[in-house]
Amino acid sequence: MTPDELQVYIVNLGNYNQGKADSGRWFHLPLDFDEIRETLQLGKNGQSEEYAIHDYELPVRISEYESISSLNHLYENLLTISDTPFYPIIQELLDEWFNNVEELAGNIDNLIYYDTNSMSELVAEEIGDGTLFGELPTNVLYYLDYEKIARDLEIEGNYLVTTHGIVEYVN
Repeated sequence: MTPDELQVYIVNLGNYNQGKADSGRWFHLPLDFDEIRETLQLGKNGQSEEYAIHDYELPVRISEYESISSLNHLYENLLTISDTPFYPIIQELLDEWFNNVEELAGNIDNLIYYDTNSMSELVAEEIGDGTLFGELPTNVLYYLDYEKIARDLEIEGNYLVTTHGIVEYVN
């Protein structure tokens, strides 16, 4: 899902609660509150000024009562991440390490992406090229248990195996 495809389904809460069938519309981010107000007739002719988000197509979870300004702020932060390999796994990163997309965007330079889903393969590669523990003699490499090292590194919390690869968080 690209930033151009991000959208929310917003309903006029008063109309929705009265059972009116045509109480909501899809709006693409960034949102224009005047357009939403006009389209949903918020506050017009004694209508409700309250709205709610009843569906969304976003790479993160949001509340049904998210404000328009916070959604636009979210959109701006998503734009900074959209060209990175972390975009498809934003929610996984939020669930594990970050409180919100703004914090994730601020730490994007502290994340390293590996295009593999196997921690033991990553460890073998990192040890083999000397980036994990420095240069080790070749004869020592035969005695290492890559799976146990991978498990320990994952337990330490600096590595996250995701649906689209592995991410290392270097603080």
